[in-house]
Amino acid sequence: MASYLFDLSKHKGVRLADGTVLASFKMRETDGRDEEHAANTAKAKGGSMTALEEQIRLSLVEVNGEQVNNGHPYLAYDSWCSRARHFAFTAYRSLNSAKDDEVESFLASAAACE
Repeated sequence: MASYLFDLSKHKGVRLADGTVLASFKMRETDGRDEEHAANTAKAKGGSMTALEEQIRLSLVEVNGEQVNNGHPYLAYDSWCSRARHFAFTAYRSLNSAKDDEVESFLASAAACE
């Protein structure tokens, strides 16, 4: 699966829990196995975290140039400040969602069946 590097260096004030500036992070696209794992993990935690948050943890592979995910969820994401988490959420949704123009093109390609 493809992964993408997101540069936050021009967005001052995005910090990690220890006060370190969040300059960049890399995320990978997720698949059905990730979604299933995330749903099961969220359920096991009793709803304290959502499946979407679990998917974000799975997709984060690098933070500030350091590898953070060796096939396991990146748990330090939980302690990120809200602003940093919103950047990660937005990036995740962008990577794993169809764009409006893609959806329109896809729906326009539908043909009637007899």
